[in-house]
Amino acid sequence: MGPLMIANDELRKRLDFVLTSGSFVLNKTGDAGEAGVFSVSVVPNKSGVFWVPGTTRLKSEQALKSAFRVDTDSGGSLLSVYWHVQENRYEHTDESVFEQLGVAKKDSTSFDWEYSIPLEKDVYHD
Repeated sequence: MGPLMIANDELRKRLDFVLTSGSFVLNKTGDAGEAGVFSVSVVPNKSGVFWVPGTTRLKSEQALKSAFRVDTDSGGSLLSVYWHVQENRYEHTDESVFEQLGVAKKDSTSFDWEYSIPLEKDVYHD
C-alpha cells in the first residue's frame, strides 16, 4: 500500500504555507475554516486556534519540518501535527509516515517539538 499523504487541497495549501513560511502563523478566523496570516514574535495566549511552523524531534533523533495546529485558549494544546517528509505532508498519526521515515512506529510516537514562533503560554514546555 502506498503512502496516505494529505489529499485535501485546501489543507495541503495551508500546510505548504506554514511549512515554508517559518515566520508567519495562521489564525482561525471563522467557523468555515478561514484563517488570517500574521507575523508575530510570540503567539499570544487566549487568542484562538493557530497554525504554527516548527520542528519535531523524534525519539530516533530525526528532525522533521512541521506544522502544528494549537489551541491558545487551552495553553497551547496540540490539536494536530503535520510532518514534511520526502516532499510530502503527513499527519503524525498516519501509519505510512513511519515507513517513509524508515523507523519503527514505537521509535516515533514519543517526540518533542519546537515552534519557530514561540507561544506566550505553552503547557508542554513551560
